[in-house]
Amino acid sequence: MISNLFLRFKADVSSFEIPKKFTFPFYYKPHPLCVLAAEELQNNIISKTDWNHNFWKSNKENQIPIGKMFGVLLVKNVFGEIGYLAAFSGKIGDKNIFPHFVPPVYDMLDEKSFFLAERDNLIRISDEISFWENHSDYMEAKLNHQNNIKNSQNDLSEAKVKLKFDKKIRDQKRLDMLNVLSEIEYGNLCEELKKESLVKQYRFKELIAFWKQKNEESFNKLKFFEDKIQELKLKRKNQSIEVQENLFKQYS
Repeated sequence: MISNLFLRFKADVSSFEIPKKFTFPFYYKPHPLCVLAAEELQNNIISKTDWNHNFWKSNKENQIPIGKMFGVLLVKNVFGEIGYLAAFSGKIGDKNIFPHFVPPVYDMLDEKSFFLAERDNLIRISDEISFWENHSDYMEAKLNHQNNIKNSQNDLSEAKVKLKFDKKIRDQKRLDMLNVLSEIEYGNLCEELKKESLVKQYRFKELIAFWKQKNEESFNKLKFFEDKIQELKLKRKNQSIEVQENLFKQYS
């Protein structure tokens, strides 16, 4: 296994000076041998036809280039030969172990790995979330509640404007009739206008109560679905965190 990981240079590297130490990892000029190793690895990648990964622009429809990070490490084997190790980040297709590439510390895609079972479980939860989010009853409940909120706001706003308008009419009528009617007649008029005001205020309160009940009913129907979806999302989040923590333990 280890012997397959040691990659010999195809080019003659006998004239190259061997680096004495590692370069600073964040700001440096790569050693010529490292550049050569990277170029050879790039040519090797280009020749691959059995990798299920879209590295660069393709003529095929719906294939977006997603790239992949590779790395090389200059090494010397026990025989004193200079070569390099190659590795990549993450996975390629549905695999993360390929011949001649350094394997991951922990193979989470191994069929015996806990990760695959947990991943499938997370996928099932996501599918269930999608099912409820696209359920016709949920969509109908959401639309119905939105319409109720909008209609109640419009209805109450119009009723409030009408109340103010009617009050102005009553106030003006009191002024207009003040010097026209007798004292008794004017008193009767004021009493009638007062009753009219009380009736309209009562009807406005009834309208408020009507929309409050209607909005609460539509909200409760919507809440049934929203609670179910949020419960599933929280379950997925907690299980995802647990999977991540278990993965980190495998690398420690």
